[in-house]
Amino acid sequence: MIKRGVSRQIILTLKGKNQAYLIMNKLSIIRCFLIEILGIDEDAAELDACAIEHVLSNETLCSMCRQTGRDICSEDCYLKIETELRQA
Repeated sequence: MIKRGVSRQIILTLKGKNQAYLIMNKLSIIRCFLIEILGIDEDAAELDACAIEHVLSNETLCSMCRQTGRDICSEDCYLKIETELRQA
């Protein structure tokens, strides 16, 4: 997922970029769901989102995303990314 460039800088491969995108959006979706749907305080939602992201399935994540009504992801984006990562 990571490679070194000519001048030894760290470069993410496509697989690494997809994984980073997945992780970053996971936090946003969980945080939005906790705050907007469940009415959790923002500070508590931030802490909880960090803990939840490690155990949440992609199926549940997609459902949470759809419940917020935001266009954070498409209906199958995380499942698609996960499938692509497995095939790479």
